[in-house]
Amino acid sequence: MAMRGIFWLFIASFFSLFLQAEVITSDLEYQRISGVGYSWQTVNLGNSYSDAIVVCTNVLVNKTDNEAVVRIRNINSSNFQVKIQHPNDSDPGYSTDVYCIISDEGSYTIPFKYEAHKVLSDNTNGNTSPNNWSAARAEEVTGSVTQSYTKPAVLGQVMSYNDHRFSIFWSFNCQNRNRRPFQSNNRICVGKHVGQIGQTRNNETLGYFVAEAGIYELEDFSMAVNYGGDSIRGIGNNPPYSYTLDKAYTDGIVHQEAEDGGQGGWAVLYGAAPFGTSLDMGIDEETVQGDTTRTHTTEEVAYWVMLNDPVTPAELVINEVLYRQTTNGSNNDEFVEFYVTQGGDLKNYLFTDQDGASHHYRFPKHTVSTGDYVILHIGSGTDSTVGNVHHFYIGRSEILNNGGDDVSLYRPVNTDITIVDNQPLSVIPSDYMAYGSGGAVDSISTSQLGVTVNWSGGENSRLSGAGTGESIALTPNANDSDTSLCWELSATTVASKKATNCTNYIPTRDTNTNAGQTNSITLSNTAMPDMHITKTSIVTADGVNATHPKRIPGATIRYCFTVDNTGEGNADNVKINDSLAGNGKDNLMYVRSGKVIQDIATVCDCAAISDTSGSISGTDVTINVGTLTGTGATATSRGCAYIETTVK
Repeated sequence: MAMRGIFWLFIASFFSLFLQAEVITSDLEYQRISGVGYSWQTVNLGNSYSDAIVVCTNVLVNKTDNEAVVRIRNINSSNFQVKIQHPNDSDPGYSTDVYCIISDEGSYTIPFKYEAHKVLSDNTNGNTSPNNWSAARAEEVTGSVTQSYTKPAVLGQVMSYNDHRFSIFWSFNCQNRNRRPFQSNNRICVGKHVGQIGQTRNNETLGYFVAEAGIYELEDFSMAVNYGGDSIRGIGNNPPYSYTLDKAYTDGIVHQEAEDGGQGGWAVLYGAAPFGTSLDMGIDEETVQGDTTRTHTTEEVAYWVMLNDPVTPAELVINEVLYRQTTNGSNNDEFVEFYVTQGGDLKNYLFTDQDGASHHYRFPKHTVSTGDYVILHIGSGTDSTVGNVHHFYIGRSEILNNGGDDVSLYRPVNTDITIVDNQPLSVIPSDYMAYGSGGAVDSISTSQLGVTVNWSGGENSRLSGAGTGESIALTPNANDSDTSLCWELSATTVASKKATNCTNYIPTRDTNTNAGQTNSITLSNTAMPDMHITKTSIVTADGVNATHPKRIPGATIRYCFTVDNTGEGNADNVKINDSLAGNGKDNLMYVRSGKVIQDIATVCDCAAISDTSGSISGTDVTINVGTLTGTGATATSRGCAYIETTVK
């Protein structure tokens, strides 16, 4: 039974380790490894690496637990081994979670700017002779850092096991042990230290990340990289000590930068649930030699935290834009309407007019369905959903320029970036439209891997000059051809502003949903007519029977056509085509035209019509009914047409 139990635990551990891998890109992943103790465990990687850099952090659940450090060995393309170790080299007496980030060595801009390096440490730092905290006993790697950083965070790991005795990674600015890397002089030194233990160590390989601080939103992941204030104290004090995060992250690593205390310490994740909107930590120390209280002065800690939140992205097109509001100030009417061509989630879609980061809007996690409308109001309000219409608010007074601007939509991705307003973001161009001209209209962005969209700006000027409350809309509705040819001012009567050159052109309509405005917000920009025709006939005279005329030779027959448009869209240039050739019953001698009456909402009356002036020779007749407006204006739009014929 004991052997069977051991076998079961081995299988469970194997699958637990493997299934914790979360691949971000083909060069980057993170792991949560459960149940790590003093025995070596093999961790299977989600990617295959040429030269993997592995940086890990252990969780200390209780301050009464012994201090421990993470040791790594046997890193290869598909796995590595990990354990925790109580200084100097003994079993800490418990198992715990270990979090790791793994990257191939090199410099990267996807999914954000960071680099991963390794260096051989051939000396040892510490607080007791023969050690000290000088740069001469560490490794200056300033020249290995290939990218420039505004706010670099450094996290590292002793990645080899050439010495079974404890050592831990540390970093500083190469001049003062209490200055974090790059602080004051833009230099970085890394090394291994042994706290207050008066021993040197064999050479070990150090791995480290240099990463640009920021919050990074991807398709499936959110990440935050930063270093916090000088406020994280020792395990022997009163942990946890915390940094506040922008959202509830679930995984990550931490690393103490520099060494204020002088006794040597390292950052650990603290507590049963160290992640969330609060990142809980403490500074641990070895208790082998010297001070054994594990108290420590405040330190700065760098962190790289993750949240895996996969969704199926929706697909959207820009469908309508109102760029000239009716009233400045509090009553803001600017909006951008998107049409959902494929249902999914809006999470991390980015809207911008490319006029600065303050004009960016990230959509929240929110499910939409095919055929829904998403309305992004530039003004203030409360996000809401009514039926198939989803309302979101930026909270700005206005951002779209009346004379000319562009509207850009970017889709979140994991494996590409686009420079938007001088920021590298994990997005690719999804849709774009522009109006007007001049410097206010920005160029279409192209992602690092070459993703872009097409737009013909030759007719941008046709879309300028909208009146207050008048939108510009895509016609046909949501049929995005990536060209200004298919856009027009809504319900415009100006021929030069119409999209008549667009294939399958349908005029936009005015739904009058807001008084004084011309737009179709929350509704289709265009609407199709729904046509129905009814044909009846009566005999008006036969030359014999004055009261009850019959269908006999010489009789006059009046044909009545009732044409109804019950659809929402206008029916322009309605024509009735009919062949009145004899079919064995009505052998026609000639045709006389009847009166055409448009837009009659009552019953067409064949008997009441009296105007039968004019004549048409032949038997194939076309009657021009004209325009039958859609039900957006009337309940039913009707046309009546009459033709008189004489039977041979």
